[in-house]
Amino acid sequence: MGQFTPFSGHMDDCRNREHLADLREYIYSYGIEDNVRLLGLIDYADVFALMHNSIAVINPSLFEGWSSTVEEAKSMGKGMILSDIAVHREQDPTVSSYFSVNDPVGLAKFLKDYWLNKEGGPDSSLENEAKDALPRRTAGFGQVYQDMIVEMFEA
Repeated sequence: MGQFTPFSGHMDDCRNREHLADLREYIYSYGIEDNVRLLGLIDYADVFALMHNSIAVINPSLFEGWSSTVEEAKSMGKGMILSDIAVHREQDPTVSSYFSVNDPVGLAKFLKDYWLNKEGGPDSSLENEAKDALPRRTAGFGQVYQDMIVEMFEA
């Protein structure tokens, strides 16, 4: 089996009950079933194994609060491909590429190039940098949170 792109998450969408059937039809009609895996919900520990061995973590959100996916990838030194929205920029991941949320053709070209020119798997240099930075990031987050709580009680 060659490389494939896994998709995880709920396979049910209450907003569109036909979404999964439509997605599967699309995959088969374009003959890409060997390149795509619809995993559904997966155990949290398995998420890290997938991230660790991936080429990059993709977060294609159109809108989002602070993304735990971005924070997890940052914490393990994994490169990311992110939609160019303010919160992704604010989270300031070290190794990341951004794509326009309104340019699906540009994104497709970018992903194809990325796929063909990057190697998957762990990057020990990035992992070590992330490991070294994690205590500072954690302490910084704690300080910001504490400051917010103190400010709230003083108000």
